[in-house]
Amino acid sequence: MFGYWGKYGNGVHAEKITDSSASFLFDNEKFSVAFSPMPKFCEDKVFVDTEKYLYLTDGVIFNSAELCKLHGVNNLTELIPFMYEQKGETFYNGIRGSFSGLLYDKRNDILLIYNDHIGDRMIFYTQMGESFYFSTNLKHLTQLLPKSYEKKIDEEFVLSMLSYGYSPNHHTLIDGVTRIPAGCYLKISKGKVEQIRYHRFTNIPNARTEKENIEQLDILFRRAVKRILDKNKRYNYRNVMPLSAGLDSRMTVWVARQLISDAIENVTYSQSGYYDEITPKDIAKTLNNVMHFKPLDGGDYLKNVERSVQLTNGLVNYSGASQVIDSFDDLGGKDRIGVIATGMLGDIIVGTGYTQNNSNQSVTFGDGALSKKLLPRLQQIMSRDFLDEFPNREIYYLYVRGFNCANLGSPLVFQEFTESFSPFYDTDFLEFAYTIPVSQRIGNEIYDQWILTKYPEVARWMHNGTRRIGRKTRVVSIFGRGIPLETLPQRIAMYVLKKCHIHNYDKLENGRTMNPIDSWLAENDSLSAYIDGYFEGNIDLCATTGLKDAICSLYNSGTSTEKLLVITLLSGLKYLEL
Repeated sequence: MFGYWGKYGNGVHAEKITDSSASFLFDNEKFSVAFSPMPKFCEDKVFVDTEKYLYLTDGVIFNSAELCKLHGVNNLTELIPFMYEQKGETFYNGIRGSFSGLLYDKRNDILLIYNDHIGDRMIFYTQMGESFYFSTNLKHLTQLLPKSYEKKIDEEFVLSMLSYGYSPNHHTLIDGVTRIPAGCYLKISKGKVEQIRYHRFTNIPNARTEKENIEQLDILFRRAVKRILDKNKRYNYRNVMPLSAGLDSRMTVWVARQLISDAIENVTYSQSGYYDEITPKDIAKTLNNVMHFKPLDGGDYLKNVERSVQLTNGLVNYSGASQVIDSFDDLGGKDRIGVIATGMLGDIIVGTGYTQNNSNQSVTFGDGALSKKLLPRLQQIMSRDFLDEFPNREIYYLYVRGFNCANLGSPLVFQEFTESFSPFYDTDFLEFAYTIPVSQRIGNEIYDQWILTKYPEVARWMHNGTRRIGRKTRVVSIFGRGIPLETLPQRIAMYVLKKCHIHNYDKLENGRTMNPIDSWLAENDSLSAYIDGYFEGNIDLCATTGLKDAICSLYNSGTSTEKLLVITLLSGLKYLEL
């Protein structure tokens, strides 16, 4: 297991936290920590014990050389204490990448544990009396806890999983165990634990012309892509990048190919014959890249329940992670794969998820939920506080659907063997993009103009096979979800056929859906038998939740998506031995 774990408080014993996988260990009468770093990007993963401090960093840091030069130090080992002493506890705000870190100030007996700006590193924690426990792996955390710690199922998480497919507010399956959110750090001292925010994205508009915005978007995006490529070059690692039929991964790959002469390895996966096979193959051929395609025909990858839940700590609907596992398992030489550059969240960062030209749209409970059936029960026990922290719907979608959902899928799978990052996630790029008024971003307006101005060849392929770049898309809002008006008749027909139990309705999609799960479950007897068998074999794990009847009803009468949410929950309960 890669990562770090430890304990702060009275009665610390190193033997409680160390095992054969730990490469580094620190222990004193107040604090113990063990660290088992992934054997990649070793200069970005430091573990240093000095007279004043114990500190470590994990993940990958793209601007370490820039920061070292700025502050006149030689390496990350010297940089961390220098920045802490110069800038105080919020010094992590200047770091860019996918990272987390820990600093123990020995003189003041203060422990600080940081997550990055986008929250794609998992650091779980809990407190028992005056003792504080933490780990980057949820199950491992439970193994650190004393036998007297009573593990209980978090009912709010259960209902969240069955509604959203994840927890909107950082809960886990274990009551009392949570994780550090994006842009936050924990401060632990004298038995007190504080969660402090060091960074928050906002979307306050700035008055600039569209031309000025496009120029700056391009500069920042190219810099973000170059940082990833430079990191891989520094270690002589392979450049591997997912490529779909959408715009986001396409932009990452296209810009990367302009910056380096060597071919990039692209990976795509979908039902055979769908746009997510056809378009990426054509783009890769145009760029002289190498293409790895994994057909998802029949959906048998959905049988990979338990490994998916293990890698994601049971935090998110397992189906997305399982297709990433299935596709990347076939790649050889994983030890030489560098940072995987993705296109995550490009559409909602540059294109915005708004359907109206109003940046102050408010958030309502249940926004983004996959299933509405158990939302009333969830609303009864979930605090409204987590909604109040978001000033508008766009920031809510960024943090909740982006950082608290998307980040729990492929990034956690990739962290099993390497690192990953999206240039759209770059803090400087994201902050700038969110200063562009919604009036310029809505309907992908500035996204399209960016492409047409800087990369006109990219517009040769339609977005997801359905929308021509530069053609305005009229969007209507249905139950809070933006639907392109031109696709509405077909969607209505698909919905009617589905309700009539005509299971080949997905053929009307004309390649729109890379993973037609409804069809797979209806037509693949082996898959449906496996999913039903998993449900029947594990449903009794819900007996102590008081929700067993509701969960059974959701599975037996629910959609394919709802069935997979139930399966995710049951597998999580099994994995964590709850």
